Amino acid sequence: MAPDKSGKFAHLLEQLLGVDPATLEWPREFAIGSSPDSLAARFDPRNALLEIYGVRAEDLESSDLQVCLAAGQEAPDLCSRVLVYAQDSAAEAWEALGYKNEGAIPAYWRDGGVARLWARVWGARSAVPPDGCFAESDTRTVHIDPSLPTGWLCRPVLPDDAAAVSVLLRKVFATYPIPADPGSLRYGLATGEVHGRLVLDPDHELVAFAAWEFSATAGSVELTDCATAPACRGRGVMTYLVGRLEEDLADVFGDQACHSLAREDESGMQKVLARRGWRGAGRLSHHFRDGSGWVSACVWHGPPSHFKKPY
Repeated sequence: MAPDKSGKFAHLLEQLLGVDPATLEWPREFAIGSSPDSLAARFDPRNALLEIYGVRAEDLESSDLQVCLAAGQEAPDLCSRVLVYAQDSAAEAWEALGYKNEGAIPAYWRDGGVARLWARVWGARSAVPPDGCFAESDTRTVHIDPSLPTGWLCRPVLPDDAAAVSVLLRKVFATYPIPADPGSLRYGLATGEVHGRLVLDPDHELVAFAAWEFSATAGSVELTDCATAPACRGRGVMTYLVGRLEEDLADVFGDQACHSLAREDESGMQKVLARRGWRGAGRLSHHFRDGSGWVSACVWHGPPSHFKKPY
């Protein structure tokens, strides 16, 4: 792009995406810069969020990256939060840009390196009072392995399950914007970008779902979309389901590193991860939109060395 940055972030984002960002409904991935030195990025319109992956200190000289890192200065309604997954530990450089460290994910990159999370917010989002600090949970490996109720079944998710999973996700996360349409879910399952499991009750009704989401830019797999029907909570179903997914990760996908961004207001999910021996790694402040407000996310990582535990 030419040195003249008259359009700044909104204009640059439209160029990089190939569409007007104001018309997007779901997150869209794109690249900042020219190949082979481009940086992977994702714009999430529902959460007014820009995520940038793999940045190093030397990348800060890129004019396009500078525009993206200052997104909220001119377009806070479009993007009020930028989260950077940095590939080095240049703390002074990020602090000079007004970014704050919100955690670190071990073994996030394919070479085993740590991803350091740097974030900045603007506009009304920055005026929201802090909602507490992330308290790291007990890091001892607990290995609680509950059984499912008699007659219940846990199995891998198939593309044809997408419609039922979509209904469950929309029921559980009624005010939380996620791409839960059946088409997106079916595509992710069919292409192998998503590996999920579900739990069915004796009437073959879907009562729980969770999945691994694989990234082209990272070696760490994300545990996401963990949902249990309200009437079935408190029975150890999600703890069991996460345990089976851990087993899949170890036996099928080769002991990959993993992490999760669990909503801070979902105390049940925090307990599930702690019971399974996951470790707290940070806190993303006001990361997700929830109705008219914001909710933070707790960063967790699970060492795959403890996942090979038979049931």
